[in-house]
Amino acid sequence: MDNADNALKGVFLRLTSPQILTEVIAIVLAGLIALAGAHVARTWQKNQLANSAPGRQDVWQLRVLEGTVLLAPFLVALIVLLMIRAVLAMLGTPTTAVDVALQLTTALVLVRLGVYLLRVMLGPESWIRAWENRITFVLWLTIGFSLVGWLDKVETTLNRINIIPGKTFSLWALMKGLVIVTAFVVVTSLVARAFERRVMKLEQLAVSTRIGISKFTYFFLVGLGMGCEVESMAYMISRYFGLRAFGTAFGHAFGAFMLSGAAGVFLMGAGYDLFHSYTVPLSCLCAAMVLSLILLANLGPYRFGVETKPIQPIEPIEVPSGA
Repeated sequence: MDNADNALKGVFLRLTSPQILTEVIAIVLAGLIALAGAHVARTWQKNQLANSAPGRQDVWQLRVLEGTVLLAPFLVALIVLLMIRAVLAMLGTPTTAVDVALQLTTALVLVRLGVYLLRVMLGPESWIRAWENRITFVLWLTIGFSLVGWLDKVETTLNRINIIPGKTFSLWALMKGLVIVTAFVVVTSLVARAFERRVMKLEQLAVSTRIGISKFTYFFLVGLGMGCEVESMAYMISRYFGLRAFGTAFGHAFGAFMLSGAAGVFLMGAGYDLFHSYTVPLSCLCAAMVLSLILLANLGPYRFGVETKPIQPIEPIEVPSGA
């Protein structure tokens, strides 16, 4: 208990030391200036939109204006922190806390810009618009933990948390699986969106034909991922059920796979008709996907492994001589 009290006292004394306290006050000042800059940027944007005639500005000008307003507070904070660091360096004061704040602010600027560009590329009606701030916060938090040096400790802690007691499937493994699936969806949407823009510019084709080609491209890219699932399903069935009745087992599994894919389309349509939005059915399907990951991770070791036959050494053949 005394050791814990001494540790807390040491941390408190370090934070309240004149050097660290000066840096903390400077960081808070930069944050307040950034908030004021954000207010000024939003007011300027409203005035620009109010004074401009509707339809006079191009789409790219509106996008640049919106991106400037989004990044303005972070850029102002970054500039203020750079000025504060220069002043502290001239005075010979340590700049450890300010350096960390600079790294975190730079990472926030890059992440915010990247997520905004991703939303622009996916289109104004994409799903990422409603999740833009949450995605930015999660990505920035992950990068910030890595910059500060806390990511390894967080990974170790999450690896110790097993979702099901007695199993080796940890919370960290579940999070990595969700990130991989989300990355696949985002990349597929980007490629399909880029192809759709090119196809919709072909005036030689009818509108219905262009829409059909665009939708086919999207589902074709998603089908590539489904093809990987079918191949892994065949391998896992051979390892858990053996090869004696492989055709029967794979037929049942593949039939269930196709029925679930068809049911997903029906459930999405019924969910939209009921809730007038895809948010609820997508959330339910995401929960089902998480449950599937947990079940797959708890299948245990393979029951049937690869049969290893001992390699017989090649014996030399004696050929009788003609003598």
